Amino acid sequence: MGRNGVALPYGHGEVAVSNLPDEWVTLTPRVVPPLANWADAVVEALRHPVGSPPLREVVRPGERVAIIVNDITRVVGTDRFLPLLLDELNAAGVPDANVLVVFATATHRKHTPEEQRYILGEEAYRRVKVHDHDCVNDDLVYL
Repeated sequence: MGRNGVALPYGHGEVAVSNLPDEWVTLTPRVVPPLANWADAVVEALRHPVGSPPLREVVRPGERVAIIVNDITRVVGTDRFLPLLLDELNAAGVPDANVLVVFATATHRKHTPEEQRYILGEEAYRRVKVHDHDCVNDDLVYL
């Protein structure tokens, strides 16, 4: 946009914010080229993380695993990396039936099944149990 405006990604498009005060400074991020093979990079990170043991050494066969993911207001590519994470859990002996995906909805409304499928992708959605977090549930406790 220009000096007095900025276009922000929002939903499936953009929202333009214009007429910003002249004293405001907008910074444009450096363009970073995409990875040649992002899937390989995700698997590499799961198998060789920085500062912790590999996922396969952290989980044990048969354990139950909860994975916290974004809600519909923060689409971040979960549909792309979740199948890779599930495959790595399977290789560690954790079956899909032992995996629960929890949507971090904060104070937002619950998702429709279609939104859950959109966030996780069809493959992962079929593989795991899903649950929308409910921040006003009386059964919650402060830790």
